[in-house]
Amino acid sequence: MTERELRDWCVFQLDHPLPDELADLHSALLCSVVANIARGSDSAPFRLTDFLMLKPSPDEVVELSEAERFRQTFGS
Repeated sequence: MTERELRDWCVFQLDHPLPDELADLHSALLCSVVANIARGSDSAPFRLTDFLMLKPSPDEVVELSEAERFRQTFGS
């Protein structure tokens, strides 16, 4: 695979997440909604990221959009 093909796949994946990532996001969203409905008024609200199974690496935790991270990584 050439560097250009890899870059094209990375761009495609930003717009069209792979099925495992979509399932993880959908499940985490559902879990966070249920947990926030059931939590007490004195506890902090849960975030979607609290329930993700496919945890982002520590480098990805920075509040950048997917496109900004791609540009930062590949410089295009």
